[in-house]
Amino acid sequence: MPVATRAVALQEAIKYSASADRLTVEDVLARAEAFHQFIMRDEAASVPPAQPVAAAAPKAEKPKAVKPRVTEDELAAKAMAEARAKAEAEQDAPSTEEITQVIEALLDANKKDEAVALFKYHGAKSLSSLPKDKYGEFVKAAKSLLAQKAAPATEPGLLD
Repeated sequence: MPVATRAVALQEAIKYSASADRLTVEDVLARAEAFHQFIMRDEAASVPPAQPVAAAAPKAEKPKAVKPRVTEDELAAKAMAEARAKAEAEQDAPSTEEITQVIEALLDANKKDEAVALFKYHGAKSLSSLPKDKYGEFVKAAKSLLAQKAAPATEPGLLD
């Protein structure tokens, strides 16, 4: 008979616990034991059925990161600073004519392969496909190539 009463107690504990949030198996089993003791009329029951078993404490959720709010004035100041920086970069950037002169100088110095490699390095096939923001880097690299002197040719037999 105790097995049958335990089964009834477990069924009643499950029904009683169905409405509670976040219960563990241990909570349901504790309620089932309380119901079983009540059914058996055990006066020494530790938890009477009228009192719910304390539910497990809910897990603390991680606080969400709060992004600071950006005011309209801050956005405007940032946009102005970016516009100024872009304008300054465009003023300092070499003109198309300057790049053309540097390319001609490379070709005159018999450095056609280096000029082609320089365009390739900057992601372009020609001056028209070279991004304007790369003009400064291109001119600097081209001038560096022009500054390199060709290795002097040695005539055979002079060093022998």
